[in-house]
Amino acid sequence: MLDAFQTIKSTNLKGFVIWLPVRPTDNLSAAQAEAQNSKDQRITELWNEDLSVDAAFMQTLKLKRTAFDVYLIYGPQSKWSKAAPPPPKFWMHQRSPRSGADQSNHLNAKRLKQAIEQSLAGH
Repeated sequence: MLDAFQTIKSTNLKGFVIWLPVRPTDNLSAAQAEAQNSKDQRITELWNEDLSVDAAFMQTLKLKRTAFDVYLIYGPQSKWSKAAPPPPKFWMHQRSPRSGADQSNHLNAKRLKQAIEQSLAGH
C-alpha cells in the first residue's frame, strides 16, 4: 500500500491502517513503532484491541477468518453505517484459501495501484 502512496500524489487519496492483535507480538507499542515507517499525512493509523473492526470487515467481506492483510478501495459515494462497513468498490488480500477470500483477488501491487488510479479518476 505504501508504494501506491509514494507514487500517487493525489490529495484525494486517503488511507487507513487498522492494526490488530493477531500474532502474539502484536500490541499497541508494536503498532506505534510500525506506524513510524509511514510518514504520509494522508494515512491514518489506528489500533483495534478488541478486534471489533476485524469482525465488521469479516462480515462485509464474507470471510471465515481474520480480515487482516486486506486492501479496500472506497469512493466518496460510499455510505457508511454503524451496523457494518459497506462493500468496497474493489479489494485485494494476502489471505489463504481457508479464509474464504477469493484467490483471484490475491494481492497484485500493480493491479491494486491501477484500481486506485481508476477510482481517483472517477472523482
